Amino acid sequence: MKVTLSKFTRANFEKLKYMHPSVQRLFTEFYCRIAMEGIYIRVPDDGGKRTAEEQRTLYNKVPRVTWVLCPMSWHCHGLALDIVPLTKIGIIEYKAIWDSAYYERIAKIAMGLGIQWGYALWGVDKPHFHYTGGLTLEQVAAGAFIPMPQFTPAIKPPVLVRALGRLGIPLP
Repeated sequence: MKVTLSKFTRANFEKLKYMHPSVQRLFTEFYCRIAMEGIYIRVPDDGGKRTAEEQRTLYNKVPRVTWVLCPMSWHCHGLALDIVPLTKIGIIEYKAIWDSAYYERIAKIAMGLGIQWGYALWGVDKPHFHYTGGLTLEQVAAGAFIPMPQFTPAIKPPVLVRALGRLGIPLP
């Protein structure tokens, strides 16, 4: 098993601190399983939890980046991440891969954890992944309690355990 971590690993995990507390362990596990599949990823700067102002900025961007405003975005509730698979092209250089095969591999991991893929739901937005907890977005926007996701953590290879330990990231 080849574990792939990129120069973006620390930044990717930092974004989880702003996610809803109920899903932080879940998305940590998601990242770990992606790395264990040998896929490099990056979460763009605007790809995690968003304020209403950040969401509005993306909505007003040309070309449009999002089609909804807060509170009707999973991002505004800290329940969604945008993930871009990467290929390594140099010692510290990476390039985004928009190939559906990579997203389908990531989506399969997501599905096993109860995370939904935007592209499978809407036919657009390949980078988007969110957790619903069985709730509708309307229920979440109204303040419904977000249930803790139930999952069995995968056994992590020692190289991943050491890398996360160096980053100060607790294992799920």
